[in-house]
Amino acid sequence: VYISIMDPKGRTLYRSSRGKKVEAGKTWTVSIEIKKKSLWGVKGKVTSRSRRQQIKNLTVQLYDKDDVFTESLGTTKTDAKGFFHRVYTSVDHPELFEAKPQLLLRILGADGAVIYSSRKAMQFEAGKEEVLDIKIK
Repeated sequence: VYISIMDPKGRTLYRSSRGKKVEAGKTWTVSIEIKKKSLWGVKGKVTSRSRRQQIKNLTVQLYDKDDVFTESLGTTKTDAKGFFHRVYTSVDHPELFEAKPQLLLRILGADGAVIYSSRKAMQFEAGKEEVLDIKIK
């Protein structure tokens, strides 16, 4: 038997690394502690300086850049007011918790064109929630 614990949004909070053989008809108890430190998040708001740019339903792409590779951390969408939020767990991205991530961010418009890209990697401390304020033209 392998155990996975998910949050209400389906994100994995815990996944057992080894299976346990259980005999039919027998019960067993498992104690699992989920530490807040095992979660890391990025949230922010996209605003338009000119107010001409649509800010809802934009695609926000997040990347972790290290000395050798740039790894995709996934995407999320902005809501009607331009807010976005993405949470990572130590189960899905253990590398984020071993070293401080070097975060790169790209925002795509409805047509898929890049409308914002961070020029430099931003360094954050895993185990916290980072808040970004992105202004686009």
